[in-house]
Amino acid sequence: MKRAKMVRTGVIALAMVCAGAFASAQSAKLKNAVQNDFVTIPAGKLDSYMIMKTEVPQWMYKEVMGTNPSKFKDNNNPVENMRIDEAIVFCNKLSMMMNLTPVYTIKGSTNPARWGAVPTREDADWKAVKVDYSANGFRLPTNLEWTYAAKEGARPSTYKYSGSNDADRVAWYVGNSKVGRDYVPHNVGKKTPNALGLYDMSGNVAEFALLPDYSHSLGEPYTYLGGAYNEYEDGVGGGRLESGGFVSYVGRGGSGAGTGIRLVRTVTDSGDDEDFDEDDGSAYDFVFELGDSMKLSGTWTSSNPAVIVISKKGKATAVGEGTATLTSSAGKVVKIKVED
Repeated sequence: MKRAKMVRTGVIALAMVCAGAFASAQSAKLKNAVQNDFVTIPAGKLDSYMIMKTEVPQWMYKEVMGTNPSKFKDNNNPVENMRIDEAIVFCNKLSMMMNLTPVYTIKGSTNPARWGAVPTREDADWKAVKVDYSANGFRLPTNLEWTYAAKEGARPSTYKYSGSNDADRVAWYVGNSKVGRDYVPHNVGKKTPNALGLYDMSGNVAEFALLPDYSHSLGEPYTYLGGAYNEYEDGVGGGRLESGGFVSYVGRGGSGAGTGIRLVRTVTDSGDDEDFDEDDGSAYDFVFELGDSMKLSGTWTSSNPAVIVISKKGKATAVGEGTATLTSSAGKVVKIKVED
């Protein structure tokens, strides 16, 4: 997409699709995931960012890293039981595979091959990792980004859990995660998503998040949010959906097999992904050029199919000049102008 001007009209669950941005993906499955499995959170209280709909599954981690640290192995389960350093390596490797700019720098390089082995104890070089929040590659969310998404955006929900007051509806926790004699994590994306289309923000595995770091260093503590499959109701809702609960830098996360990751990308104007300009007072949420497209989350209709056509799989494509209004089954409205 060459340009898309966004007006700050609230949170719209859209996964942006840009042809050619991920040409170096190692598999069609991975390419599809990084193109379609993200929701865009428009600028408002926070800067625009994209967040993955699900926790990172084990198959994705294995394809990038070649290993799987998880205690409960299942390709479609969330990856867990990793150190924060391993999560950072994963983010940069995936960014490089997708021809995106890596976010993290260690020892003066963004290439994890030059970092050496992941340390098993606190290491000065790794602790001084630099974070470039302007880069368009994959990264871990800040605690504010995670909480904003869990609370469903610009108008925070009052639900106890992310998306519902019913834990069984949206979360894997001790009340429903037991298989045989053990409490275990489950396949990602099997519960009901919250209003933004995000799954498992409550329960399944807790998720790493970082303190917003104005020194651009991960030397500060990190946290894990959302609660896990082996926690009670209070552990997957309430305070676990708020930023806080910081733990020490070293280790595999405070809850071991109960900690995983969810990816985030900064929305940039780099030209190889979505371009969002500052609010210019336009009457349109997006300005597209012919051929631009985006993946819609949920069921939508177009007021003008001669301008924007929506496929059965939910892909909206600009096919003619003019304007169109997209309306979701949930009542959300997006106004688009298409220019040649």
